[in-house]
Amino acid sequence: MSAPGGLLGALLTDPNRLVHTLIDAIISYLADSWPWLVPIAVLGAAAVVGRITLLRRRQRMFGSDAHVGSDAHVVTVLAPPTVPAGGGEVLWAQLSGLLRPWHQRLLHGQPHVGFEYAWSTGGLSVRLWLPGCIPTALVRRAVEAAWPGAHTTLSNAATPFPATHLCAAGRLRLARPEVLPLRTDHKSDPLRALLQTATGMAEGEHALVQVLARPATGARLRRAQRQARRLKAGRTTPRLSSLFRLFAHTPQRTTPAATDPSHGTEVRQSVNKLTGPQWDVQLRYAAALPSKTTTPDDTQARLRGCAHALASAFSLYAARNWLSRHRLRTPHPVLTSRHFLGRGDLLSVVEGQLPLLDMAHPSSLSGPAQGRPQPAVAPLPAAHFDRIGRHQRNSKHGRGEQ
Repeated sequence: MSAPGGLLGALLTDPNRLVHTLIDAIISYLADSWPWLVPIAVLGAAAVVGRITLLRRRQRMFGSDAHVGSDAHVVTVLAPPTVPAGGGEVLWAQLSGLLRPWHQRLLHGQPHVGFEYAWSTGGLSVRLWLPGCIPTALVRRAVEAAWPGAHTTLSNAATPFPATHLCAAGRLRLARPEVLPLRTDHKSDPLRALLQTATGMAEGEHALVQVLARPATGARLRRAQRQARRLKAGRTTPRLSSLFRLFAHTPQRTTPAATDPSHGTEVRQSVNKLTGPQWDVQLRYAAALPSKTTTPDDTQARLRGCAHALASAFSLYAARNWLSRHRLRTPHPVLTSRHFLGRGDLLSVVEGQLPLLDMAHPSSLSGPAQGRPQPAVAPLPAAHFDRIGRHQRNSKHGRGEQ
């Protein structure tokens, strides 16, 4: 009986020669296949280099590169004495016209805008970050038209906080399919919790909520509509899982499953969400403290407490869908560049009254027309974050003792 050949035979008869046999097989394959492998490798390398070059060119065009961000601008919004309701919906519906045609998106990309709540020792600042390719006059007129009596100031883009500060940051993403909406029927101002959480900052402390948004493209909307049709039909299983079940010869369901009592409500809400302009959104939050204020343990606890308080304020928007937390690596370069990383979440204009849509929610930002906008709630002392961090630290020690 002849010995088995190939890699399996080498493994069974002489395991020590497996590596040499594998190397010889690879060399023999490359020697026989190089006439068609070399062109494929060259084309693949050219595609990768071209993609990287195109992305860098778009960053320079948008002014979102940290080294060449002089073209980007920041429009600071000064709220009027009386803030009318519904101004945010008017503003973002008007800015939906920034959507470029498909051929321009293919060559130059789709620019995005950034909406920021920034807290520091001086108070709250509400601002719009604009890349260099978006006319600032257009956005300033849209803001002043959406909220009569509001004023805007223009300045060059800068870092939200010094790079030497310690930072704790994260991202908020939709936890369930994006066709399911967030909460919209707020009985009171949902921004009060966020404004109350981040007020009363001590010297050198910073807090930031950053929302990057761009109009959703046709392909993105078609993908959401297909997802809504699958939700209506009751087929919520991903296609990849269905493919695995097909190859595994798993018995397929021949009769429809029992209908969930909330299925009809979810279908209606998904239809309402996909009606009207849609935005591709990325939501980030961060807290920054000077590196030499207190002991390292107290600084870390204070950072965790501030970041936890910022993220917890968005739990008011939980309904059929909610926002889950994700870690944000290298927060300072990401927050400074305002670069739109990958694909965001699909949100409608009227959905959830998020900070993206709700600069002018009733009384949240009421203030003098010529001064800095001030929250309509009483500020908390800076020790508020210390108590949160101390409570988290004590809870952690208590779990370890148990």
